[in-house]
Amino acid sequence: MASSRHHAARRLERYNQNSVTKKHSKAEERQRIKERWFDAGTAAFERVFPGARAKRFPDIDNPYICPLCERAFPRTAIADGRLTFEDVPPKSYGGKPVALSCKSCNNALGSSLDAPLSTLDSNDLSPCRLGINGVEVTAYQEIRPDGRFFAIPENQNNPSCHEQFFKGLEHATARPPGQLTYKWDTVKRRRADLAWLKAAYVVAFATWGYSYALSPALRRIREQLRRPDEEIIGQLKLENRASPRSTRSIIYIREPRELKGVAVGMGRQIVFLPADARDMTIYERLANALNANPSISLTGDTYYWPTSPTHSIDVVAFNSVLVLPTPGEVRLLS
Repeated sequence: MASSRHHAARRLERYNQNSVTKKHSKAEERQRIKERWFDAGTAAFERVFPGARAKRFPDIDNPYICPLCERAFPRTAIADGRLTFEDVPPKSYGGKPVALSCKSCNNALGSSLDAPLSTLDSNDLSPCRLGINGVEVTAYQEIRPDGRFFAIPENQNNPSCHEQFFKGLEHATARPPGQLTYKWDTVKRRRADLAWLKAAYVVAFATWGYSYALSPALRRIREQLRRPDEEIIGQLKLENRASPRSTRSIIYIREPRELKGVAVGMGRQIVFLPADARDMTIYERLANALNANPSISLTGDTYYWPTSPTHSIDVVAFNSVLVLPTPGEVRLLS
């Protein structure tokens, strides 16, 4: 009996040692990835804007510039956690790391934007309120290709309200039109939409680099993310209800011509970004196009979805369809 306990204790000890080793290996691999991405980012920035970092941050040797807030971070920020992976789309929607951002941006935008996205878009059912004849109930909606479907859980509603609602619904069905109302949290919905905008911006940065991300037109996006309670950008995306959740796409839009720009697809969400560094009207054109025709078909050139920051335009000069800014048009590190 004592021998059995001894062998069991040894097996448990070996299991714990192996578990710790695996954890260390995973952490070490993440550290190595961060270091590679740090080096890629610093090299890309220096190639496009030589000397700008040394002039602005003389006390930091070869700093990494966060693509969201434009602050500079030393290499030690990898080990102390000030630089973190940026998942696109958010992890709650199946996203994976594609770039580095600072912990401050990751935490602040994660709580203010990504959390509402997780609530409203990461599950098949999202919360809302349904009402009829003044009686409201908590409900959950599912958006399918053929319309909206609602579930009304009895255990999350006052029994009397639940009963009155369905009686009113039966009466309205028998004698249309019924007075059915639909409400959702407009503040959370707006912030979830901005989380999609942030995700599109980060994946575009990972794909094309600082040349694109620091252009005047993209500054407007960063400003909107910093001030989510203000409407700097209105209509910013479309939805394709038939698109699988796993869909990831980056398209340079050629048709319709009035929407020439970049479309980043993540599941049902298609987020628009300007393709021209000086294009300040793409979101107004999108709103006008939707008012004229709610069903829009996009065609254009497809780019590979990044699994790491390639900064392709920063690193290798080539004839890009994107219209990039001149150095004088970019206000660096403000």
